[in-house]
Amino acid sequence: TASTQLLELINDILDLERLVQHGPNFPPEAVALDDTIGDVCQMLSSMAEELDISLVTKVDETSRVCTDERAVRTVLTNLLSNAIKYSRRGGVVQVSALRVEQGVQIAVSDHGVGISEEKLDWVFQPFFRGHERDLPSVGGTGLGLTLVKQLVDALGGDIEVRSKLGQGTTVNLTLPEMTQ
Repeated sequence: TASTQLLELINDILDLERLVQHGPNFPPEAVALDDTIGDVCQMLSSMAEELDISLVTKVDETSRVCTDERAVRTVLTNLLSNAIKYSRRGGVVQVSALRVEQGVQIAVSDHGVGISEEKLDWVFQPFFRGHERDLPSVGGTGLGLTLVKQLVDALGGDIEVRSKLGQGTTVNLTLPEMTQ
């Protein structure tokens, strides 16, 4: 509904404003990514079921980092909900996490509509909507990936998007260990 979309927009703007005004203020805590990813997938399972999307996880059980769990949950929720929304009915959305020397690498992939190469540079810009004409029914505020980028940067991580129009999108992010 319009009121729900307005509330989402206001909350996203407030989250971004807090991050810009106050900078990152993340108390590091041990985060077990297998549990966190499982929780986010469970939270989004009804959305996926409505679109007949299968959520597949491949998480190394040793994928633990000392970081901010709330920020990681926000990042994963945004990435997975986008992957679900932009997937074709009956598709698969995959999320993986692998422990690496620098911390942990997380990948969220879909085989959905994809993003054209010329639009990839814009995906983290506020209010960018790469598929509005093609998918007018896909909701959202246009601030989710902006917030994701800000949070990943604040956590000292890296994020990149690879996509091919008509073939799908993969978002890769690396989160470093935070020292206590």
